[in-house]
Amino acid sequence: MTFAEAYQYSVAQVADAKNPALILGSGAAKEQLSLNRVTLTKDLAEEFSDIAKEAVPQSDQIQLLAYDASYKPDHGEVMYISLADDARVKAIIDELAAFQDIPLLKGNGSVTESLRFYSVVFGSKKDTRVVLLRVISEKIEISRGNRLAALLRAGTFSKLKQKVFLFDRRVDCIAAAGFLFVLNKGGFERLFQYYEQLKTHAAEAIKEVTKYIPISNIKEFTEACTTQVRFMDKMAAISKRPYLSNVTMSDIKKVIADFKLSVPIVTENGVEKMVFEPAPEKRWQILKLLDDDYLGSIMTQEKYAANSKIRVSP
Repeated sequence: MTFAEAYQYSVAQVADAKNPALILGSGAAKEQLSLNRVTLTKDLAEEFSDIAKEAVPQSDQIQLLAYDASYKPDHGEVMYISLADDARVKAIIDELAAFQDIPLLKGNGSVTESLRFYSVVFGSKKDTRVVLLRVISEKIEISRGNRLAALLRAGTFSKLKQKVFLFDRRVDCIAAAGFLFVLNKGGFERLFQYYEQLKTHAAEAIKEVTKYIPISNIKEFTEACTTQVRFMDKMAAISKRPYLSNVTMSDIKKVIADFKLSVPIVTENGVEKMVFEPAPEKRWQILKLLDDDYLGSIMTQEKYAANSKIRVSP
């Protein structure tokens, strides 16, 4: 099944959604994820089914794009990831799809103190189920924090002693037929602790890039790209670019000259190297250069620095 067919399948399944399972995912950032299944009353199950139908857009309302860490999707653009390419995400989706094996939540316990996300799962067979995911914020529990929760009944306020949760009507991700579809990129990155993983692999990404593109002040470059989230995001994308191994210093110098970029090049031991300049007004130029963000229009001959781009030719 292609990614487009998988999305159409998920839309069809959600349109006929009945008897959903609700799973709570909890645990602090560095703790192992804990999953608990929650029993739903009939009327609440119907509400979650309605939320799913409202939150998942029809296939003719969106454009599907392969996930790119550095790309900021526009309205109507949905990114997708093949679960076969991400073992960590696939393991979580598989566990959620097999919800009968997830223990039922008994009492409140400590689970609700460290909620990270909830998942709504539809379908009778594990291999064909659709999994919806939504990141949880602290606002979900109205009795949490410094606010005093009170219940008005028959003209009298009384202290609310039970935990009460407010679920919104949105979805961050949909998983179906071997693909994960990202409706909310920020939610996806929080849900799967994307930036924690990004930081772990940042040094590897720098090593991969500088294997082909020499940087003179590598220490400053490394520090910037392993401590700043946006730099780590950009480096992750650059390290996976298929053209990286074919780029030459001659290519780089041509772009620098054409776009009049202030990216110095020095010669060290007979090798030409770029210099990373950490000043705020200059620091992004070398990363944009490596990510091929400087583009020219064939029609107008104008030159642009693109914030996002979609590849349309091999």
